[in-house]
Amino acid sequence: MRKLLWSVTIVMATLATVFVLWQFRSAAWLFLFSLVAAATFRPYIQFFNQQGYSWQVALFFGYGLILTGMGVLAAIFGYFLIVELQQLSNDLAIGYEHILVVWPEGTMLQQAVANRLPPSATVYESLLGREDASIIQTLTGVTSSLTEMIAYVVIVIVLSIYWAADQVRFERLWLSLIPIEYRARARAIWREVETNVGNYTRSELIQSLTAALLLGFGYWLLGLEYPALLALIGAVAWLVPIIGATLALIAVALVAIAYSPVIVWLAMVYTLLIFWLLEWMIEPRFFNRKRFSSLLLVILMIAFIDSLGLLGLLIAPPLAVAIQILFNQLIQERFSVATGETVPTLAELQERVAQLDELLAAQEMPASPKTLDLVDRLKNLLAETAQLPDTPVAEPKKDASRPNEPGSKIEGSPAPKALPH
Repeated sequence: MRKLLWSVTIVMATLATVFVLWQFRSAAWLFLFSLVAAATFRPYIQFFNQQGYSWQVALFFGYGLILTGMGVLAAIFGYFLIVELQQLSNDLAIGYEHILVVWPEGTMLQQAVANRLPPSATVYESLLGREDASIIQTLTGVTSSLTEMIAYVVIVIVLSIYWAADQVRFERLWLSLIPIEYRARARAIWREVETNVGNYTRSELIQSLTAALLLGFGYWLLGLEYPALLALIGAVAWLVPIIGATLALIAVALVAIAYSPVIVWLAMVYTLLIFWLLEWMIEPRFFNRKRFSSLLLVILMIAFIDSLGLLGLLIAPPLAVAIQILFNQLIQERFSVATGETVPTLAELQERVAQLDELLAAQEMPASPKTLDLVDRLKNLLAETAQLPDTPVAEPKKDASRPNEPGSKIEGSPAPKALPH
């Protein structure tokens, strides 16, 4: 009976937690985004702190310089976007009038399309409304949405500054809710998740800004109309995994189709070249995407698109990274406990290599040069590792069933460094 009550209590507590998170989902998203932002900015803050600046000054430089640079780029792009959007609206109006006047005298397909199009006055009324009050209401709604989005961004940045400044206190707070014997492992998993999610976000932002600058400059050189708008579409599309490059190519093709076929092909090839540069030259310097499962990413994309729309495409990748790291860490830990695996020490590895060397020498048939070369390389790596002054000696993992075993790892001690392969 007691076991049944305990199970019912756990289920009810889980459902209550899910319900509370759903009711306060906006605050929960802001909290998660602020953690991601703090992880994204942390390497820059640590860089300034390692140069001898205090933590407060490092925070100021880390956030101030990057946000100022991004703000300047946003202002420049915003100016060109406003000009191009005005030009685009005029071109669309002129093009629609041209279709209504010319196409009724054209081919059968053009006549069929023109006969089914509504008059331009009807289109304007449906978009802007019949009265000036409707236009004002539309502009008010757009302004309100834009202001709300800017407010959310400011809240996320401010919260991320608090998380970056009080990282140790924040970790102590949530680690205090975990039993003592699991705190070191939980801290290691948390920091690995945070580091990789920050690496991913930082990589995508740098790639997106690079794409916007290079694409805009290239489209301007090619003489395409709306180069800033096309560059913005390409930069945002690059953030969308898997299908982002296709969306950017479609937008470029629709604009360049009004020019000669040579311009169309040049624009598309240039776009693909920039995306190749981002994929194979820039991204590997910040984030190793091959470590993570594409299948998990696709599943999360489908789930988040259904509930959040386009925003789900941007949320799914970092969440997939966090889930896979957490899953791998937990599975590895359970596998090690179940099989009794231990981390071999440096002396044990050297002894194994020596035994392998003796075994190869005792064989009647000489070993292949490739095998001998691999053994020599392994010996050199172990010798170089032994000469490192800060190389720790790995200890066996602590067995939960024998907490007082001599030589077990003490909670809170630093994890041993991995030996080079």
